[in-house]
Formats: sequence, C-alpha cells, structure tokens
Amino acid sequence: MRFLTFDPAAQGATLFQEQSGEWTFKTTSNFAIPLARVPDMFQAANKQDLTPPMWAVEQSAAAIAELDHTTVTINRDPRYSGFGKSQQLTEPRNTAIAKVVLASDYLEKHAAKIAEQESKRYAVPSIEKNDFAAVLADQEIRAWARSLNGDARSELIRNLDGEKSERVLLALCRSPVVLDVLDKAASEAWRISVDRRDPEGRARLDLENQMIQWARTGIAHVVGNINKIHGLSREELHAAIKIDSGFKLFGFSAYEKLNFDRKAMAKRKTA
Repeated sequence: MRFLTFDPAAQGATLFQEQSGEWTFKTTSNFAIPLARVPDMFQAANKQDLTPPMWAVEQSAAAIAELDHTTVTINRDPRYSGFGKSQQLTEPRNTAIAKVVLASDYLEKHAAKIAEQESKRYAVPSIEKNDFAAVLADQEIRAWARSLNGDARSELIRNLDGEKSERVLLALCRSPVVLDVLDKAASEAWRISVDRRDPEGRARLDLENQMIQWARTGIAHVVGNINKIHGLSREELHAAIKIDSGFKLFGFSAYEKLNFDRKAMAKRKTA
C-alpha cells in the first residue's frame, strides 16, 4: 500500500511498515516520524489520488527529508567552516519550516470544511418565515414536554429518536435556549435520527476525521524533529518562522511570540 507518492530514497530517507501495521518514516540521520496505520481504502498511485490529509503529510515528510539530507551533506563538506555551514543551512531550514507550516495550514482548512459539513448535517430544519402556526405549535409542544415529570418524562426521553416523536423532537431542538436534560437529550436524539437515515454519510465523516487526526499527529512529529536536526533555540526558531500560523504550530504562546517580536524589533533598531 502507498500513501506517499514521492521516493523517500531520493533524499536518503526510508518508509517501512512495522509488524503492528503502523508506518515509520526515517530521514538520513534516522530521525523517525511514526505514522499510524492508514485505512486500506486510502492508497495513492499518484499525486492526483492524494486526499488533503495525505498531501499535508507528504509535503511535511518531503520537507524534513530534504532538510536533513541537505544538513548532512553540508556538514560533511570540508570547504565550510562552522559559521559557513550555519550560513549555508539558514535558507534550507527556513524553506523546510515554511513548507511544513503551509502543509499544516492546508490541512486545517480541510478540517474546517469537514467540520462545516458535519454542522450542516445535523442542522435542524427551521420553520418557514411567517409560519406563525408552526411557531405556536413548537411553543405548545415544548411547554407540554417540559411539564412532564417522573416516568412520563423518562419515557419521552427514551423514545425521542423514534418516528412517532419526530414532531416533538423538532420542537425541542428548535428551542432558542437549552434549559435542562430534556433539551440535551433531544439534541442527541436528533443526531441519532440523522445517522440512522444516512449511516454512510456518518461513516465518511468518521473516516475524514480519522485521517485529519492521522495527519496532525504526523505533522507534529515532523515539527519536533525539525528542531532536533538543527537544535534551534526558541529565539532562533522564532526568527526562522516567516508565516504567522507557524508560531502556533511550533508551540509559541501569544506572550512568547510577543516577547521575541519585541527583541527582534530592538535588534533591528540598533543594527
């Protein structure tokens, strides 16, 4: 099975499958990026077959493989002094970081689209404008349902996702406020009823979310290993990040980023 369309060996890297079914991507210097088992349906013969999560992982893996390979090559070159090697590696390092940040941004945009699809899936049908009779009916149903106590209320909650209770369910779900356990039960029952009508749609969303989390985990390992390759201080890493979203990806808090921003500005003024 394939889920990377580039040849890792071209950058001195390897990709192999563990006995557990999980995958490990290793760079020239044996920096390991563990990747969870990929669902069998996700295979890629070429770049056109890559889903957004797979593309994001591929771009990140390729970036760190190229960076590590370049780092090893330059560090072995006797023509460069320690300072010269550092100068030669600045641009490749910054480029790799930018590629990983862009890959992560692409993944998060895809995740936002999936979250929007999920939100629309469970959106409760609204009452048509000026349909005052339906508005009043909703209010009466909610008042009746909330007046129930004891066994009567428990029975209603148990049967909310049934076809006979659909009108009651809609009225409760359209409530402008969530007052008690009855409203929360109605919200859950609505999701169950939607999934019952369209189990395949729910399965597709589950797979999408699984792959998004798979990609996030892979990118997180890449981020950690980029810093290990160059052993950057937080200040050096701050200077290497050129895209704002990269600061969050590399674990900078708002306060930490602001602190380094001020230091960098002060250096520029005194330069």
